[in-house]
Amino acid sequence: MGLEDIKKENIATSAETETTERERGIRQFLAESLPPTEERIQEPMNSLCEVCVVLPAYSERNYILRPIASLAKQKGINFDQFELIFVVNNPPSMPGRDNSQTENDYLKRIELYKEGIGNNQETLKLIRYVQGENVEVSLSEQEKETIAAVQKSGLRVFAIDKASEGKMLPQAEANVGGARNRGVAEAVERFHNQIGRNGIIAQSDAEIRFPESYIKNLITIFKENPKLIGVTGHVDAESSPEDYTLFKKFFSYSEANELYTALVEHLFNEEEVEKTMPAHGTNVQDLKDSDIPSFDGSNMASRAFEAAIAGGVPKLPGAEDPGFGFRLAEIGKTKKISTLKTVTIRRFSPRTTTGRGQINIEIAENLKRQGGFLVKSIEEIEFLRKLRGEFIKA
Repeated sequence: MGLEDIKKENIATSAETETTERERGIRQFLAESLPPTEERIQEPMNSLCEVCVVLPAYSERNYILRPIASLAKQKGINFDQFELIFVVNNPPSMPGRDNSQTENDYLKRIELYKEGIGNNQETLKLIRYVQGENVEVSLSEQEKETIAAVQKSGLRVFAIDKASEGKMLPQAEANVGGARNRGVAEAVERFHNQIGRNGIIAQSDAEIRFPESYIKNLITIFKENPKLIGVTGHVDAESSPEDYTLFKKFFSYSEANELYTALVEHLFNEEEVEKTMPAHGTNVQDLKDSDIPSFDGSNMASRAFEAAIAGGVPKLPGAEDPGFGFRLAEIGKTKKISTLKTVTIRRFSPRTTTGRGQINIEIAENLKRQGGFLVKSIEEIEFLRKLRGEFIKA
């Protein structure tokens, strides 16, 4: 055997080893995320499918027709090329009370939890109705027209029920990250086991509106960048009419609080703050993208098999999206593409029973009752600054 033959054999062996490792990673992820006891989507994936859109939903009955309707209006694409999966999810038991909560805040959280349970069941009914099932569901005339247009389009819409008795995720995983991961696992399995090729998994939220060119742009981005395994885009926001006044007040207080915090940190450590904080008024879009972009759950996508190899989405009640981005960045190239856009609604969303959404709801309730809220003390800000520094080092 000559030298060239040995080189070719070594290259072939290396490629075979890499393929085996990839396959092992995919199968391990599926074994952990989709045990045999899990209910699965019964309708098989279309052999032409290239994109699977995964949306977690918690208490979103009044909003889920936004993403459905917008995906039914996609242009420059065949509806056989993509599908939509909702993961309707709620915790199996009522949230506990933490020491910092007032009695009123805790009771409000319980009220939101109970409301979310019922709302999720209505969400599941609505999706079944969109799928063509004969179920009793309350609809406005506008919703009926929207659903008729969706059904005419041929958009394939599915739901994974993690909200009904006996079907919920474990308590520690019944959050937005756990719901996202469950949907990602379903999509990976459909690409891997049903059509036998890699695809794209787009992730967003259940109130998002997708521009008409979103799916086409997503496919083009990954085709033109074969080494790219993950992207995150820009998220625009529309005002919610019922909360417009409250939101203006909320963000005014929020901005004042941030400026106050920045001032305190600046006084304690001027050099560090100047290095880590953008100037006030800087548009985030004007900042230079870092080598590892921070992923936004309202607009992120990845190659399906790479999502599995990276370990899926962290099962966290918040910050699961940048966590997923960091996991992808450990195994391949990721990028922020500002021209890839989605549109959300500015609102106080329950999302899950923990996390930023719940905190914002509680702040909004305090604004309604008291007209304001207290900023952190100087001592607390300094403590948190030091703590943050330790986390960064770690």
